[in-house]
Parts: sequence; structure tokens; C-alpha cells
Amino acid sequence: MKKILGKYKYLGGESTSDLVVGKVYTRVEPENEFRIIDDSEEDYLYLPENFQLILSDNIEIVKENITEMQVDAIICASNNALMRGSGLCGAIFKKAGFELDKECASIGNCNTGDAVITKGYNLKAKHIIHTVAPKWYMVKPEEEKRKQFRNCYKNIFNIAIKNDIKTIAIPCIGTGIYQCPIEIGRDFAFEEANKVADKFEKIYFVCFRDEEYAIYKQM
Repeated sequence: MKKILGKYKYLGGESTSDLVVGKVYTRVEPENEFRIIDDSEEDYLYLPENFQLILSDNIEIVKENITEMQVDAIICASNNALMRGSGLCGAIFKKAGFELDKECASIGNCNTGDAVITKGYNLKAKHIIHTVAPKWYMVKPEEEKRKQFRNCYKNIFNIAIKNDIKTIAIPCIGTGIYQCPIEIGRDFAFEEANKVADKFEKIYFVCFRDEEYAIYKQM
């Protein structure tokens, strides 16, 4: 059987489909196609907008101040130099204190789509996982930006699992000054979280703005 990418409820819309509206189907690899298998385990290629991802029970969408959350790790949407930035990145650095600046300086750099882990210092969170989203406004192939965006979440979860992190809080990465579309980021975030949800006690997706929260709750 092919690798499972998630469970999806069929919403309707395929004019020639034999799928049942409201029934849950299994999505399988490859990631760049939307292939669904039925009870007979035959796979078919469909349009993703006709399906809704079923989130794991230990994934929760909240509207909180991530710098105040008491979890094993929070995520910082960083820049390539891992320097204190503006927005949420700046708020995390300010709350954590200058020891975070020193540790990030010792690491030196993080490539787009990659992630690194540091201590949480003065935060309630024990650790900070820093990742660098693609700058969506830059002229480059959209497929490359999508791959880098998905890699942010893949690498976040890989590092978290390796460091035995059980509770993690993740903001809307790259949707501020980097201008990444919230819907794209949300879909990648949910898809990658669902694949590894059994490795965590709780995965929080943390929204700060009402617009973000509304879009995340559409799932």
C-alpha cells in the first residue's frame, strides 16, 4: 500500500465521480498529486478543492499570544541570519532575552525551508524552533516556493521529534511581511502535522489576527 498522506472527507463537485458525499477517503503519495483510494484500495486522481482534510484529535487551532504559551517548543518565523527581527520574531526575541541572540549568533545561519532549535530562555516554552519561510513576493517559480514552504513544516516536526518535544505551538509562518498566502501555509501546516500527530501530545496552531483564525478554522 502507498504511504498515507491523510484522511479527507468528500464534499462533492466531481461530475463523473462515484465518490460518496460526506464519506472519508484516504489520500496517498505522491504529494504533488491529489490521489484518493477507496475501500478497494484503487487510487484515483481528483481535484483537492473537492475534499476537506480531517484533522487529528490532538491538533488544535487557538487564538493566543504564542510568547505566553507553556509548551515544550514554540516556532519562530525567522530570517536567514537568525537575527532579532520585527513582528512576531521580534516579540519572541524580546521575551526570551539577549541569551537567545547569543545562541542564534553562534549558529549563524538558516537556509530557507530549514529549521534549527534553541533554548527558550525567559519564555515559558522550553525551546524555540526557528524556521525561514520563502519570500513569496520574490520572483521565482511558484513550485519552488511551495516546496520550501512545505519543507518549513517538515523540518519543524523532524527537529521536534528528534528532541522529544511533545507539545508544540506553531504560528502562521511567513504570512506577514513575506506575504505567503495564508491558505497555502495552512494547508501545508495541517497536512504535515497530520502525518506525525501520533508523535505529539498536542500540536497547537496559533493565530494572532482574526483573519488568520477565521481561515484556519475553515478546515
